[in-house]
Amino acid sequence: DVIADSAENAWSGFRPAEAVMSPSHLDLRFLRSGCRFELTPTERGGIARLTFDAGRGACISFLPVLGEYTYTVHRNENLVIGETNGHSYDLAKDFHMYFAVKFDAGDIDFARTSATCENGTEHTGLHVFLNKSAVTFRIGISYISAELAATAAERECGSRSFEEVFAETNAIWEERLSRIDVRFA
Repeated sequence: DVIADSAENAWSGFRPAEAVMSPSHLDLRFLRSGCRFELTPTERGGIARLTFDAGRGACISFLPVLGEYTYTVHRNENLVIGETNGHSYDLAKDFHMYFAVKFDAGDIDFARTSATCENGTEHTGLHVFLNKSAVTFRIGISYISAELAATAAERECGSRSFEEVFAETNAIWEERLSRIDVRFA
């Protein structure tokens, strides 16, 4: 009924039966944090929306899974730039992935936003506190540079709404999936 890695270590579970998971849309509710998470992908990123229950603290945390992470918060641009060398479980020499997360003006509580680290600079996390219970942010990735990650977020989402990006992404997937013809004997 609820998906989580284990009861004592779960940051938050969700109910798969209530979730939407399609090529053009992810929509699920994190139970412990009282937060609805929606994501629509683009070619090199996507647009996401978080909606927290009333009275809940609104925060998004960027936490490492593999490798080392660094983050830079650009206050004037409401932008978080991140870099990681984490890459699955195989060897990837000189691997780097950059990501950009662009928030709308006024969404970030810069006074409370903070980085955490363990073992010096390894395993750095970033906790971005939010001024609103509902926020939309654009995401871009690049394997070349942070600048290209930010450019991807801007080019593929720009100032369009979640609904506009979703409609375009959904139309692309519906067109591609309509090319498949499955017949049962």
